[in-house]
Amino acid sequence: MAVAIAAGIATPAAAHEDPAGCTTSGLNRSFDASSGLGIIRRNGDHLDIAVRIRNDAANACSVTDATVTVRLPQPDGTPGPPITIAEDQSFPGGMPLTTLPTTVPHDVNFDASTFSGFVTIAVSGTQHFPAGDFTGSIGSTSTPLVTSKPHATVELEPDPPNGPAPLGVTYTYSVTNDSGVNPTANQGPTPTLVSPTNDNAILTDDTCSPLTFTGGDTSPSSPPLLHHGETWEFTCTRMFDAPGVFTSHVAVVGNSTRDGRPWPEATAETAVTVLAPDLTVAKAHAGDFTAGEQGRVYTLTASNAGTQATTGTVTLQDTPPAGLTATAIAGTGWDCDLQTLTCTRGDALAAGASYPAVAVTVDVANDAPSQVTNVATVSGGGDAVGDNNSVGDPTTIGRPPVSGGQDGGTSGQAGGPAGQAGGSAGPGGAVGGPGTLDVAPPRGTVRIASTRRNRDGSVSLRIRISGPGRIVVDDAPARAAGSATRRRTPNHVGRVRRTVRRAGTATLRLRPTRAARVRLRRRGLRVRVRVTYTPVAGRATSRTLRVAFRRRG
Repeated sequence: MAVAIAAGIATPAAAHEDPAGCTTSGLNRSFDASSGLGIIRRNGDHLDIAVRIRNDAANACSVTDATVTVRLPQPDGTPGPPITIAEDQSFPGGMPLTTLPTTVPHDVNFDASTFSGFVTIAVSGTQHFPAGDFTGSIGSTSTPLVTSKPHATVELEPDPPNGPAPLGVTYTYSVTNDSGVNPTANQGPTPTLVSPTNDNAILTDDTCSPLTFTGGDTSPSSPPLLHHGETWEFTCTRMFDAPGVFTSHVAVVGNSTRDGRPWPEATAETAVTVLAPDLTVAKAHAGDFTAGEQGRVYTLTASNAGTQATTGTVTLQDTPPAGLTATAIAGTGWDCDLQTLTCTRGDALAAGASYPAVAVTVDVANDAPSQVTNVATVSGGGDAVGDNNSVGDPTTIGRPPVSGGQDGGTSGQAGGPAGQAGGSAGPGGAVGGPGTLDVAPPRGTVRIASTRRNRDGSVSLRIRISGPGRIVVDDAPARAAGSATRRRTPNHVGRVRRTVRRAGTATLRLRPTRAARVRLRRRGLRVRVRVTYTPVAGRATSRTLRVAFRRRG
């Protein structure tokens, strides 16, 4: 609806008829269709108000120095302050319909009790009539901005809200159309809700279906409509077999008959707690294993992922695969049996809690597969979920590196004169510098990575081994030149021992004995030392090398 307000008349000025022969005011104001004022709006809608001007009526006189303003409704519906969108404009007689380049942004935001207000265009300037120029208000045009306020309230109630598994629950739903009522009857009726399927299906539940309509339509129609003030009711039943907290989310679906748009969000939610213990087991180990290792450990942890404490005996069992042999099993508060690899206890485990861990110690066979999976299982305690009671722990089993070599001499054959696999090395090697020594023991490998002389007169050896075991460094027995007969073992270095728990590199420091230190005062000292590596559950492997101590003054 447009309302035209008569032009204000100002004091005549000097006559300035433009264009020649004009006789009347023909200026017309309107809103561009893109402004979105011709349809029902909702709070929150965004508008960009665009204004159109034309001055092409028959014998229309020109307008100069024109100012164009727009007034927007405030939240209570009253007019807001004028917003200038054009100044110093000329609208010559005969000007066709023209959209002004500046738009006015507006977000609809009426108060709860306000449903409409006016958007107004006003133009002022100088009109050039045959009788003289007239300056002042030329006129204004207003268009109503009308809103609809659909709203619904949803309620949801489970019966029962909690209980032991398995638990059957019946949900009761209600939807009330409590949309705002526009007091201005000629601006349209209160919105009603219609479902997308033109039936009573105006609710959805993400945990229960189908919902059954049970009544409340007091004004039957086709299709069914939820009228203002009506409350429709529904029910739905579901069975819960597993423990947990299950939240239902309910939402209204459908459109408003007032503006044809989707009904605004109307939701409700509720939770049902199903009570029961739910035992789970976790299993872990540290790093990869190595064939022939002893004393590797798996950690087993039983937890209650349910909503109720356990009752009765809980049993935790380990099932190692071929290639692993369990040698111990224990855990705080558990009664464990190595023969069956089971642990039991009878104390209740609260929901969300875990028992103390159980440690299973295993030895790795020399011929163990490269990949194995150790399985643990938990049971008992009133557990209500049977598909999460076992867990496998994949384990990689590596092979110790096998290598052979020389340390300035040649190695003997297994079972040869040296009496040990790999034999013993001949004399030679770099004096005082880095050296490398490879052996090929049946169950492990030792490598002398480097030697280093220290400022305090000691020598550091970096020794690489393939697994846990014991390292001993001492004087090597002396030999007569060209003979296999051993001489008395010298006493040049103090014996050094080191126990290592995993494969890697160990650094051992050698120091000369008291007698050797006396010799060092006169000259340097070069000695042969023997490195003996005994892997866990394996035979000793010995290699020799030469080291040089610094002369000390």
